[in-house]
Amino acid sequence: KSGSVLSYAAIFIMVTLFYLETAAFFSSKMVTDLALDSNKDPRLRVNFNITMMDLKCDYAVIDVVSVLGVDQNVTQHVTKFQIDAEGVRQRFHGRNKKQD
Repeated sequence: KSGSVLSYAAIFIMVTLFYLETAAFFSSKMVTDLALDSNKDPRLRVNFNITMMDLKCDYAVIDVVSVLGVDQNVTQHVTKFQIDAEGVRQRFHGRNKKQD
């Protein structure tokens, strides 16, 4: 008897949640939100270290995409180093000035 009460309660909760989630999915509401960056500097320095053992430096490209969808290739400002099989830096590869 107590098992059936628990089963009915679980079914009731599942049906209620299904109904509420379906109603929330099909409802639409207008949300306007605007957030501006308080940084006044037009340039932002980002430091990162990525090691790719099987990818040549010539094929590594860094693209930056803003929130508005503006795409910018910043590969010419990235310093690349060649590494050996153990991950030790071999020699300075330099900046890739050929890519825009």
